[in-house]
Parts: sequence; C-alpha cells; structure tokens
Amino acid sequence: MKKALFVFVPLLVVLFSAGAAWFVSTRSPNVDANLVTSGKEYYLLPLIVELEERKPDGSAWDSLDKSAPDPYAEIEWKGLRIFRSDAKHDTLVARWSLSEFDMGRLAMSLGKTTLDDTVQAARISVSPGEKVTVTFYDDDLALDDHVGDFEVSIDRLTLGDNVFAHPVPGVAKLVVRVIDLRSAPDVLQ
Repeated sequence: MKKALFVFVPLLVVLFSAGAAWFVSTRSPNVDANLVTSGKEYYLLPLIVELEERKPDGSAWDSLDKSAPDPYAEIEWKGLRIFRSDAKHDTLVARWSLSEFDMGRLAMSLGKTTLDDTVQAARISVSPGEKVTVTFYDDDLALDDHVGDFEVSIDRLTLGDNVFAHPVPGVAKLVVRVIDLRSAPDVLQ
C-alpha cells in the first residue's frame, strides 16, 4: 500500500501540474485589460529618461565643461503644461519619484499637507483620441536646450510602466508610469 502511494501521489502531482500548465497556456490573455479607460483619472509620471551621449544635432551637451546634460521633462495635455519635473544634474539617465516631500512648502503650510500634495506627476482624465506630449530639455544656465517632443495617444497607454525606445532623436529610452488615481494611496505606502 505504501509503495503504491509513493508512486501514485507523485504521478498525480505531475499530471495536475501538466494540466494546469496546459490550461493557463491555452487561455488567450486579454491584452486590453490594462489599457487606460475613458472617463477615469490617472497620474502620468516620466519615470526614466535616458539621453543619448550627444545632442540630436551631434554636438556635446555642455561643451564648456564637457559635463553630462541636466535633463528635465514637461508634460502637456490639452495645450497646457500640467507637469514639470525637477532637473537631474550631470546625468544621461534621469529617474524621478512619484512622491516628494517639499519641506519649504510643508513649513509654509504650517506643517499641514495631504498625501495628494506629495505626488509629483501629471493628473489627467482620459477621453478617446486625446494625446499628451512629453517634452525633454537640458537645463542650462543661460538657455535650456530643447531635446525633443514625444506625443502619444492617451488611450494607447497601459497601467504601469510604458517603455518607449528612441521616442525622439537625442532620447534613447523613455519610461512613462501610469497609475490609476484611485489606487495611488496604495502605491505611495
């Protein structure tokens, strides 16, 4: 009896595992399940931008001191700038955080703030056919260098990280994070 169990139980485990794998692999995934939904509100954050080694025209980013660029990004929606990131200094790869505590702003508000006040992202509501534009700059002392503009249809974005390779000349990679506004408090915890 014990010998039969030693053979029968592992055989059942193998058959069950094979059946489960077959069931999962034959189901067609719903690729649209994570697309943004019309009428809902979202945060958009240019999470990562990786610039090329040289400007789109082939010249050095900061020719005077031969330093790396100081990238920042802006998001435009409905013809208005709705977000501007901080500049990241002397780097080809800039990364921004969804939340930031501004101690000066906190002091001015007498120590009162909300979780929503700490969010450093664009807030949008989705309508069919609308687009957002992410514009990239190199922060300089006199005049900022315009790197390029990347326009994307909002209804093509998915929840989570949207990765775009070489979206515009001068930019090697862009990652735009999309977060459902209703789930943001969970994300920030």
